[in-house]
Amino acid sequence: MKPRILWMAAALFCSALTACGGGGGSATCEMGNPARLAQSSWPKFRHDLQNTGTVENAALQTNQGKLRWTFPPPEQPAKGQFIASPVISVPQPGSSETRSLIYIGSNDGTLYAVFDDGTQNNNFTFQSSQPLTSTALVAVRDGADAIFLGGGDGLIYGLTASGTAQGNNWPTSASGFVSASPTIASDGMVVVASLAGTLIGVCPNGIDRFIYSAAEIESSPAQGPDATVYFGAADGLLRAVQYIDHYHTALTRWTFATSKPIRTAPVAELDPATNQVQSIYVGDTTGRLYKVRSNGQPDTAFRFSPAVEGAAISSPALALNRLYFTSEDGNLYAVDKSSGAIHWSFAVGIAGSSPPLSSPAVATNGTQPPVIVVGSNSADGNLYFVQDNGTSAALLVPPFRVGAPVHSSPAIGADGTVYVGADDGRLYAIGTPP
Repeated sequence: MKPRILWMAAALFCSALTACGGGGGSATCEMGNPARLAQSSWPKFRHDLQNTGTVENAALQTNQGKLRWTFPPPEQPAKGQFIASPVISVPQPGSSETRSLIYIGSNDGTLYAVFDDGTQNNNFTFQSSQPLTSTALVAVRDGADAIFLGGGDGLIYGLTASGTAQGNNWPTSASGFVSASPTIASDGMVVVASLAGTLIGVCPNGIDRFIYSAAEIESSPAQGPDATVYFGAADGLLRAVQYIDHYHTALTRWTFATSKPIRTAPVAELDPATNQVQSIYVGDTTGRLYKVRSNGQPDTAFRFSPAVEGAAISSPALALNRLYFTSEDGNLYAVDKSSGAIHWSFAVGIAGSSPPLSSPAVATNGTQPPVIVVGSNSADGNLYFVQDNGTSAALLVPPFRVGAPVHSSPAIGADGTVYVGADDGRLYAIGTPP
């Protein structure tokens, strides 16, 4: 699968609904006063800009797996189904608030803000007319939370800590339903993709900086330090797209063809010596997993084929020298990142029951074995805490029974508390006994 070097201006791909570089009418892009990614344990989908799905120094203990609280509490009616994943904010310096916040979008169109004691932040109010399946991103602007997310109404929202628009030009149009989750560049530009096939870069003031067109996009982009984003699309192409500031356009650096549509988020691996992207890992809907070098060429030493043909896989997590992902065959896999060899598989669901939308979250802590947390697509909705013992896996604690399918992906707090939404319309906090 030889990538095609395309290097073409994004101006050729402008959306018919919005002019390149100027979706806000006469307003122009302003890059001053940008938001920065929050320095919390889990500020965005898949944890970080590279989508590794891994947090360091957040050990999960052997007394893990106890319910701390649910939101809403059992005596109150449930909210809409939680397909989006939770993200975590931490109090800013100088704030009188000491509690962290968990943000999670619901199919009822509400973005909920819940304190880490399970109580709702009633000072935050945001409601959309359509479901919110895009996981929010938490940034910091002017010493307060700045939240970005896409909606089922085809809009990209930039919100303040109270849930109001950050400025007159927010929200901006994505030209179609947004299920992918946003990322943010070092200069504060927010990058979001939509099912209309548009990848959009939005300035801090809510004006389009670039619009790039592809096939339908559900894949949440991974980002490199050099203004390149990596994402998959329904046409089966993994794309590397680079923003060129001088021309206010996005150019295709290369594409890599997989065998089927790409629905999940890729992982970009950084070279520890140069801090530049050295490899990208991505799976397609046949269950195949690919390793692509930063020049778009396949890494021929990496060979992974699914145990069951056609069994879709989740977004992979990258920790140490391994990739972790769930499969529609009902298993969690640990795969060698260099060779693609399977170290072990562990049953976490029912084969063929539904695609494994819950992607694993990983906690590493020094010399301790990594712990992988993942929700089950089965009717009982177990949440599993699986310890990687090298050539085998074992449960760290018994599975926590949610009682409903878990399509939301877990987020891990700095204290080891795991937050996850479920199809029953409740957010669960699971950790050590209070």
